[in-house]
Amino acid sequence: SYKFNKVKRSGPSIGNNRSKSSLSYNALVNKNVFKARNSTIITPDAFSLSLTREKITEIKENYPNDKTIPDREYRSHMDSSQGLLIIYLMDLEKVFNVDVNTDYGDFLTLKDYALERGIDEDFQKEVPLIGYALGFPTTIGVNGAVYVAQHVHKEPEQMSLEELKEFISLRDFDIDLENDNWTVESLLEAIYDNPENDEDEILSDSEEVAI
Repeated sequence: SYKFNKVKRSGPSIGNNRSKSSLSYNALVNKNVFKARNSTIITPDAFSLSLTREKITEIKENYPNDKTIPDREYRSHMDSSQGLLIIYLMDLEKVFNVDVNTDYGDFLTLKDYALERGIDEDFQKEVPLIGYALGFPTTIGVNGAVYVAQHVHKEPEQMSLEELKEFISLRDFDIDLENDNWTVESLLEAIYDNPENDEDEILSDSEEVAI
């Protein structure tokens, strides 16, 4: 009988291409895989939980004009021996309540997708979608040590189309490189949306969203 407030997170949009759905939408509707990036799940302020009020105030003073402080800023002040597990209870109604432009033809709405699989409105109201985030300190205290860098190549956003294809071929990504219609932009989206992608921090600092 315990009542709790669930966080609001939106499900994937169909995308801007009327002839082809977004990869995130396609993964959910056709493969039953709900892929959420860090920025979809986390509330950056949650990573301040292990810090003192004084430290949090000090950090916020460095971001006077920003709506959201990056989670990495909080993590940079964490004790190097600590980690943080944050569990998010997400509102299923919000996940499946994504507006669909009527010009998008026969694409299935997420509401219809949910109903087809027995996830009715009562279930959505009562049962949360559980997400979690692991926060680790960004500074481990290895000053003066000699170490090997894991990545010395360009960031994907700086690569040409051919470089991106080589980058993907070296990783176990479920991306069809035989498709001749790839562009730099569509390949970048595929990399970010790929279920096998566990390199969020390598590909880019996670986007920050105001909640």
